[in-house]
Amino acid sequence: MNPLPRLVASTAFLAALVGPIAGSMSASAQPMRIEVYEPFYDGGRFSTKGLNLDGKGLLLEVARGGRFAASLELQPDCRDCNANAQNQVVVGLAGEGAAQACLWSGGVRQSGWTQAKFSLDIPDVPGIYEVRARNTQARSCQEALGQWRQGRPGGPGADATIGVVVVYGDPEAVPVVLDPRSGNPPGGRPGGGNRPRREMRELQRLIDDNLVTLDQTQQQILALATKPANNGRTKQMKDLTIRARALTGELMNLQADLKVVIEDVVDREANKTQRPPPIPVTPPRPRVVKPQIVVIAGTVPTPRPLSQGEQAALLDALEKATFPDSQKNALNDVIQTGAFFTVGQAKEIISRFSFEPHKAEVVGMLCPLIIENGALPQLLTMFTFEMYKQDARNRTGNRCGWTP
Repeated sequence: MNPLPRLVASTAFLAALVGPIAGSMSASAQPMRIEVYEPFYDGGRFSTKGLNLDGKGLLLEVARGGRFAASLELQPDCRDCNANAQNQVVVGLAGEGAAQACLWSGGVRQSGWTQAKFSLDIPDVPGIYEVRARNTQARSCQEALGQWRQGRPGGPGADATIGVVVVYGDPEAVPVVLDPRSGNPPGGRPGGGNRPRREMRELQRLIDDNLVTLDQTQQQILALATKPANNGRTKQMKDLTIRARALTGELMNLQADLKVVIEDVVDREANKTQRPPPIPVTPPRPRVVKPQIVVIAGTVPTPRPLSQGEQAALLDALEKATFPDSQKNALNDVIQTGAFFTVGQAKEIISRFSFEPHKAEVVGMLCPLIIENGALPQLLTMFTFEMYKQDARNRTGNRCGWTP
């Protein structure tokens, strides 16, 4: 089956369908608005900040795709996860079927921030590519990469965008003359090494694969277009439009390659040695409008305090400890698990210490981990003597309560 008529029809259908929707892709349209979360908090599972894409920060603008280095700061902290769970943090591109990099694989939390370095493969097709992140629970990093869409059919949503890469395309529509024998520009393909000419069967297979994916994307766009508009569907429509445009660009490139091969085959079969083959010209790569990037500070989740059972177990350990140092060690063991406390829980803990010098030390240990702000006055009611109240103020800097 000749795929060219189907390709032309599918491309024309897509242009008619997504043209009004993807106005942000047009040079005459308003730029697309993309929200980027910095820092990013994933529902009490992990946090990221300081994404640096190829040394350019949250927004990387390039003429062509390729592999680009990236880094960010990461803090895994899945307090609600099973204590024995193996957690991963992965990143990738919106709309893709798998993540591209695994940044962390370990237990439920890690103390403090750590730097993660990775790389991203950006398609060499003009378009806007959103970098997103998510948490998974797999046996290994390799398995976690395949869980990019697990529980989320479209992959991480727009609320997980941490950066953006824009592939602009050619700055000017200057035609490039191809070598009729190799299908490459003289001296190789611009922006990369020589590209071997693909044979007709391979090109037809690639076109068929891309057409199947494009058909599926079109059906999803049509299904959304028949439903009432809302913020979620608008964002999903934008994601599908970006994917469809990328597929269309790749199909146009494949069509140009197939045309060269077909013409070469026809000429050889007809033995037209007296007439030089026609010189094809690559279609200019469309230029992408720079999106409007809006940086939003992610909402910091409020830490979860000890459960009733955890608090009871801690109080029991404090009661059984023989000396104040043993009591402080028992408390410190709980703190090291990432525990947080309410003011009421803190007062119960302090009351288990008999002497006020030790109570002042405990106030210093607990204050940064109390989820309510302004807790110090309530804790000072646990003291009789002013000198120890002042000691508690000095140990806390006169401030008490958790801050993000």
